Amino acid sequence: STRLIEGKQETKAIASRGGKVSSEHRARKKRGASGTHLAGEQNLVTKWNPTSVVAEQFRVAATRLSLMCATRTSTVVVVTSAVKGEGKSSTVVNLGYVLAHDLGKPTLLIDSDLKQPVLHSYAGVTRQPGLAEVLYGEQAFEACLRRLDESPLWLLPAGCIESKHVDLARMSQLMGRLAELRTRFEYILVDAPPILPLADMNVLAGMADILALVVRAGATRRDLVRKALKMLKPSCPTEIILTGQWANQMPYYLKDYNYAQ
Repeated sequence: STRLIEGKQETKAIASRGGKVSSEHRARKKRGASGTHLAGEQNLVTKWNPTSVVAEQFRVAATRLSLMCATRTSTVVVVTSAVKGEGKSSTVVNLGYVLAHDLGKPTLLIDSDLKQPVLHSYAGVTRQPGLAEVLYGEQAFEACLRRLDESPLWLLPAGCIESKHVDLARMSQLMGRLAELRTRFEYILVDAPPILPLADMNVLAGMADILALVVRAGATRRDLVRKALKMLKPSCPTEIILTGQWANQMPYYLKDYNYAQ
């Protein structure tokens, strides 16, 4: 069955909804930050705007996730959406930050959305070397990891994708590395491509202990969500994460709807 982890407010709506902005964020904005840093500050709300309603909802969602996985020593969560633009990447980076920074869980973020990678931008690090170089055998896995801040949070960015075609066979190599990664990280959050346009998700879904489907409340059509899950047919538990809506305004059809039927 499909359940709701948490309904959260969309990150970019902080200002219009009156979310508080940290003094550090204001100081950095006044000094003038690069486009990459600004992208990170706008999307990594749990770090730069920790007192906002948005950040609190991410903390609730991360806590619920940790309770769901309490019996596991390591959990792979593949985060996807029916179509692009649902907020899955900002969901990955914020859940990862809370798990590592607030809950102290060793956490790895993997950007496997090689068509439109953005996690490096949100985290304020370079995109390469990364996953593409690892899959092609050009770089050792350790050389591609970036530690974020002083919390137990690491990122494997997408890498250089312009000159590389990462086919499904190469993507399947990631499965072979998960056994080793599970010994090092309690949580591995994979930012995956959307389900409908790409075939990569069939491979990535097979790696998941939990599939998290990000849905933009009030915008994503129910038939698209239903079609995406029907195509994917996930064998693992599937959780819904709402974006773009206050929790107490979530549409009735997302509260107790079983999309997996």
